[in-house]
Amino acid sequence: MGTATDNYNWRIGDYRGQDFGGITIAIKDLIDLQGVVTTAGSRLVASRARKATKDANCLVRVRDERLTIVGKTNLTELAFGTTGINHWWGTPPNPIDPSLIPGGSSSGSVVAVTGGFANIALGSDSGGSIRIPSAACGAYGLKTTWSRVSNEGVWPLAPSLDSIGPIANDMDGLAYGFGLLSKITDLAVSDRPLRVGLISNSQDESFNSLFRSLVREVGWELGEVKELDLRLAHEAASVILVSEAARSNSKLFNELHRVDPVVRSRLLGADEIADSEYVRALRYRHSFAHLLDTEFERYDLLINATIPFDIPKLSNAYSKVLNTNTIPFNFSGNPALAIPLSIDFSSEVTGSKVSIQGGQIDMPVPVSLQVIAPMGSEELLLFAGREIERKGLSYLRSSTRAIK
Repeated sequence: MGTATDNYNWRIGDYRGQDFGGITIAIKDLIDLQGVVTTAGSRLVASRARKATKDANCLVRVRDERLTIVGKTNLTELAFGTTGINHWWGTPPNPIDPSLIPGGSSSGSVVAVTGGFANIALGSDSGGSIRIPSAACGAYGLKTTWSRVSNEGVWPLAPSLDSIGPIANDMDGLAYGFGLLSKITDLAVSDRPLRVGLISNSQDESFNSLFRSLVREVGWELGEVKELDLRLAHEAASVILVSEAARSNSKLFNELHRVDPVVRSRLLGADEIADSEYVRALRYRHSFAHLLDTEFERYDLLINATIPFDIPKLSNAYSKVLNTNTIPFNFSGNPALAIPLSIDFSSEVTGSKVSIQGGQIDMPVPVSLQVIAPMGSEELLLFAGREIERKGLSYLRSSTRAIK
């Protein structure tokens, strides 16, 4: 956590469950706060950094609203990873099951919210870094449309993929957090049911069955999106991510031995990417965006699983690729919502007590639904999330620090 400054109302210490008489917020430690060092979760960056001389642009309304900033949150080093692990300053514990990864890279931001430290938190998302930890910890997370929220004053990973977004324990908190980042237009939509397209080839049939039941319960119209192949988008986006991450962190390369070996190997992986491969990836971005635009002519929203399998344990953290369903929408730039579903509803549909195994039968990890909208349509995502919540189909933890 940062040291106190005159510009913010800080609370440092053990503040879980305390009432500060206002809304509390946690800030991912790659977002500049005036008078505080930004570490990007890296001991190397911390050893070189100076205190920020001004706030990141995305914090203007946080200051105007005089929110209580409880601190800056830890992350995967340089925000380059999806497990949430940080070997230098500790890995934030998954509040549902500490034996599981918290997900990353915005692990500290999500745990700050789900652990009762803050009402809302800000994170960044370059390939799923808000949505993946939200799915792992049962939180609500929003990746905003690329460039809708300014990244000035934010440590970059992959500038053409990076987006700032909010994390909360419910839709009211998420909407409030988004309102801190961007002006919200009218949330009202037409009286007709939303048309929802299920990307059915991006997870197995147990997920698809659950999502079909959910759409019917909410009263939306359902269709199947079978021609959209997220694997190609994932491959191309990964090329861009690694290439841009290496450029963004090029000043660190003379001391990469001080960086987490997993992160270091990813940065060095850029040497294996030919310029022609990067150009092909950029070209496919336009093709993929066109495919999505075509689907959005038929559907208002697209849905799939945020993470299409069990949350890995810390002991086996790198066993699966976690961003297969998330990074395609950084690639396209579309906004995407991760919303945890009701465990009771999921169990009724699947016939299983635990939908995604969380290690403790009485505290399973809720299935996280990803909802994708057309560019600039965060308001539609907030409306859809509230409809799911209003029907009692989303997950709400009893310890939620609600925004009133």
